Amino acid sequence: DWARDAGARTCCQLNPEFYRHAMYRLPHPDGWGNPTSWRQELLPDGTRHVPFPVDLTKFPDRHRWRDQPAREPRFLHPVGRSSVFDRAGTETFSRACHLAGALDATITSLEPLPADLQPAGDWVKVEIGATPNYWDAYSGFDVMVLPRKYGGLCLPTVEAMAAGLAVVMPGASPNLDWPVLPVPATRGGRVPRPAGWTPLVDVDPAGVANEMLRLRDDPQRLAEAR
Repeated sequence: DWARDAGARTCCQLNPEFYRHAMYRLPHPDGWGNPTSWRQELLPDGTRHVPFPVDLTKFPDRHRWRDQPAREPRFLHPVGRSSVFDRAGTETFSRACHLAGALDATITSLEPLPADLQPAGDWVKVEIGATPNYWDAYSGFDVMVLPRKYGGLCLPTVEAMAAGLAVVMPGASPNLDWPVLPVPATRGGRVPRPAGWTPLVDVDPAGVANEMLRLRDDPQRLAEAR
């Protein structure tokens, strides 16, 4: 109503798993934007691919690592809040750390992890709580590992890249929209979401562990991925 009164057209950048306007005959904006290619074929005709914008001025030191002495890379797995069906793949990351052995790995979460998602290796650090500035969440890390089980919005991916991190994700839609290091993923089950059934992917923890070890042992591969 405010937009109509102001004579403004309305656009909506949506998360495809929540799109249900056609299902319930809800009012439509004048334009839809999809931040990835995920489920694009299920969205209204004319939906545009509008990638997430990232303010690079928030990450002025993203290339500082090039001038620093070589060291063992630090791996980050951001959970945010406990997500539906372990969307972030925290269990997979924990199992991968257990298989890889002692790596410099950290899980960050805004709230305590459920018991079933606690890391299997006692060398994996768990940090609870938010940082005052979101861009500081990536500071000091070299690789973000996010074995997500299904698609949708993924602002941490582009923020991590803006911060100069290599990113490891499953080789499945929509992750390959970004220059990530893909790990094998197979079709899993499905979960009910507001827009209907959403397919899951199963990620092999061994594949994640192998990629983490390759990045640890191959500085050139890490540099290229960053």
